[in-house]
Amino acid sequence: MNIRAQLEQNAKQYGSSPAIHCPQTGEQCTHAELHLRIAAYRDVFEYYQIVEQGIFACALNNGIALVELLLAAYYHNRVVTPLNLVAGETNLAYVLAHCRPRVLFCDTNQAKEFTEILRANSPATRIVIIDARRSALQQLNITRSDALICQPAAESNALLIYTSGTTGKPKGVLLSHKNLLAGGDNTATAHQLTQADVGLCVLPLYHINAQCVSLMSAVVSGASLVLAKRFSVSDFFPLLAKYKVSWVSVVPTMLAFLSHAIAQKSITIPADGLPALRFIRSASAPLPDELHKRFERLLRIPIVETMGITETAAQILSNPLPPAARKIGSVGIPFGCEIKIVDNSCAPVADGRQGELCIRGDNVMAGYFKNDDATKKTFTRDGWFLSGDLAHQDADGFVFISGRKKELIIKGGENIAPREIDEILHRHPAVIEAAAFGRTCPHYGQRVAACVKVDDKYLNNKKSLARELVDLCIQKIGKFKSPDKIYFLNKLPKGPSGKIQRLKLESLCDEQTLD
Repeated sequence: MNIRAQLEQNAKQYGSSPAIHCPQTGEQCTHAELHLRIAAYRDVFEYYQIVEQGIFACALNNGIALVELLLAAYYHNRVVTPLNLVAGETNLAYVLAHCRPRVLFCDTNQAKEFTEILRANSPATRIVIIDARRSALQQLNITRSDALICQPAAESNALLIYTSGTTGKPKGVLLSHKNLLAGGDNTATAHQLTQADVGLCVLPLYHINAQCVSLMSAVVSGASLVLAKRFSVSDFFPLLAKYKVSWVSVVPTMLAFLSHAIAQKSITIPADGLPALRFIRSASAPLPDELHKRFERLLRIPIVETMGITETAAQILSNPLPPAARKIGSVGIPFGCEIKIVDNSCAPVADGRQGELCIRGDNVMAGYFKNDDATKKTFTRDGWFLSGDLAHQDADGFVFISGRKKELIIKGGENIAPREIDEILHRHPAVIEAAAFGRTCPHYGQRVAACVKVDDKYLNNKKSLARELVDLCIQKIGKFKSPDKIYFLNKLPKGPSGKIQRLKLESLCDEQTLD
């Protein structure tokens, strides 16, 4: 049960079939070719003195170099840390000081920035500059040796990936071979992926969604993966058509921008449709019901809402594919793991009652890197992982997420779920993105506010639009839960996965006059 064995099996069973497509360079790599390259990285690690279970880091955008380094780390029993390139200097400095990698493989464009960060925070780390678009193996040109190739254990550490750190210092999540394979298998099982599938990865590989949902599901199923450098509204449909993509994992923000671009006629769906596309998978943030229905009408394929987190190697829950029943507004049912919803004393709650979502299974991490206190707080005594997500489960087993415990708005002692307000705001045709949040109030503790991004043509009369949005909320959910104030943003703050960082909104509104 290790990734090396899976890659070897793929090379034998599907050797001549494409494994990776890189649209940026036009390069294609078969399973057999990929295996040969990855096996040769043993010499790279020996040359740079990266020992077994030793840590190295990558500051690279999506490309052939990054995907090879990731898989080579797993194959050769090393631990890789893909750095979040949009995390900001403070977070990056903390991560590098915390994990102290032996080597940092860095793209030319980031070399100056990371050289300065390393000098101040991890001076022993060696920086190796490569082009993310080309195979690192070819660029480094290290002489082959007869070094033995190791056999990682199922419990061997493979990936050290840091959380976004929106409420404090980033936490390092250690995932083993067993965790990563389970995460990929949970995705492949839920979405019925086979070797015949072609996935499109538009999310960054330094995020768990791309790592496990896109990459590891392809490794587990022997499927092909089209690896885009980044998400692009204008390139999205052409890539789906050119590579005959059968599925793609996105975040709701991407669907919102695509939907808006289609409405504005700045992009078009191919005239002959997308016959190879079976479904689109949405995760990493709540998918507003209205956006969900609108996009399904546009493409006439299922949009499958799911849920996963870093600590569980991504996927936990998914709506089944048709013809099985699925429910709009729900993140689905568990695949490959156990779940339960508990109260504050960790006792299970009845169907329909809100509590905290807990997970147990092979996909769940062993713990946080160098942070025993956080690990102990996150697990129950009998080994259940406490997700921090508030949810309820219906009689059919479908789970509905109402929000993060730390994002709840508490107004006059009453709990208000921000997602409920987001859903109402998304019903207005002007709204592209919306996020409700709590503002500090001396009388109620918190009051409700919301930030929105709207179509430019509606910006001429913000006061009138703000009143319309507030009135819409009052009509649907009553005055108590409705926002007192609407703020207009050109861009809502997001993490690397596209998830809106709700806890940053209050300070952002304090800094600027946004309405």
